[in-house]
Amino acid sequence: MSENLFKIYANNNVLNTLTSMISSGRLSQAFLLFGQTGLGKKTIAQYMSAKMLCEDDSNSPCGQCKICRMIEHNSHPDVQWITTKDNAKAFSVDNLRKLSVDAVIMPNEGSKKVYILADCDNMSPLAQNALLKLIEEPPEHAYFIFTATSKAVFLPTIISRVISFGVTEVSHDECRQALADNGITDENIINEALEAFGTNIGMCLSYINDDELKNAIDIAKAITDSIAGSSEYNLLKELFRLDGNKPLAKEVFSLMYSIIRDSSAIRLSNDCLVGCYKSGSQKLSNILTLKQANGIYRVFTNADTKLDQNANLSLTLTDICSEIKTIF
Repeated sequence: MSENLFKIYANNNVLNTLTSMISSGRLSQAFLLFGQTGLGKKTIAQYMSAKMLCEDDSNSPCGQCKICRMIEHNSHPDVQWITTKDNAKAFSVDNLRKLSVDAVIMPNEGSKKVYILADCDNMSPLAQNALLKLIEEPPEHAYFIFTATSKAVFLPTIISRVISFGVTEVSHDECRQALADNGITDENIINEALEAFGTNIGMCLSYINDDELKNAIDIAKAITDSIAGSSEYNLLKELFRLDGNKPLAKEVFSLMYSIIRDSSAIRLSNDCLVGCYKSGSQKLSNILTLKQANGIYRVFTNADTKLDQNANLSLTLTDICSEIKTIF
């Protein structure tokens, strides 16, 4: 049994509120966990399901009982995960109507069924409306946990019927402890991860374990330095490291959004930085006006859209370089 399964770092407001609700017998039947990718929303959702179902009322989730072990391995029949990661049509109207029918069926074990609808950012208004009646008048035994990067992706009618929690980053000490708990002790690697993603545990782990993400960050940093140095040659050279690899290009474009966004935040004296290259964002803020930063941001978002429309990658990369040159 993993000792870390039910260890949640920080976010005590979520855990304390849930404990209080259960103790008072006033447990809400619908929750929303929102925040940046990597902050542990799905981990907290799993913890919440174990908290609701654990056999040990005095020490839930105990992590040792049959229920906790099944939840750890995602094999509990009364805890269902619904996510487009496993099924692209998971949030289709038809599938969510089937979920509504399933929710009426009594639990296989115990007194509760928990549905975790994860990564709901692309759930359409039609799909949300298909769930509305279920969320308004849920069966007594049915509980729902939604996760998304923002509350804004949901209709007001959904938001008004769920208890929402913003999931936050942890302290540096807590992040270091989480990495150590995952077997990561190399200080150089830890410092690189913290430089790229702050105290976002999930993204730090991804950075350490995912060579493709490391490569994307390396290219995004080089592109940033080329823009900051006003070197058209270097910019074109770094962009063409993406040629022939559309998924990598889209990943780098996504990283560039945050780096450029941070450069504007710095100029506006906003210290809430989310990008993977904060020192690079500082360089850009020293040379770019807000208008120029917005222009470059649009260059990358337009390029991303072109790739979604099956545009030629080589031509798209060339266009990025020429369009950025016209902004200066």
